[in-house]
Amino acid sequence: MKQKLFMFFVIFGMLFVVNASAQAININKLPKYVVVAATNGGVLSDIDVDIRIKKSKYRSELKKLEKRLNNDDFVETYTDLLNEMDELGFEFVDSFANEVQDKGIIADQKVRQNLIFRKKGS
Repeated sequence: MKQKLFMFFVIFGMLFVVNASAQAININKLPKYVVVAATNGGVLSDIDVDIRIKKSKYRSELKKLEKRLNNDDFVETYTDLLNEMDELGFEFVDSFANEVQDKGIIADQKVRQNLIFRKKGS
């Protein structure tokens, strides 16, 4: 019984390590500039982060970056977003805004902030 319990924890630990390493972002495989679109989710929710990756040759790493930035443990506010990108090796360059029509139950306009980041040292 102890051996089975031990094997369970070993396998669980190995799966956790593999999953964590699979989500590691390789900064060298990301482009020099990254545009991150962030929309304030409203009173009860955090910001929603979107990175356009459809035809990018950096698609796999940008997906990992988007997933990390959408993780509430890392990013809940614009300040968190700026600090997280700084920790990942990017500096803030500029931003521009555009209005987005919400198609939900309550149709209202939201402002999407497009934040431009550049790799540090580039």
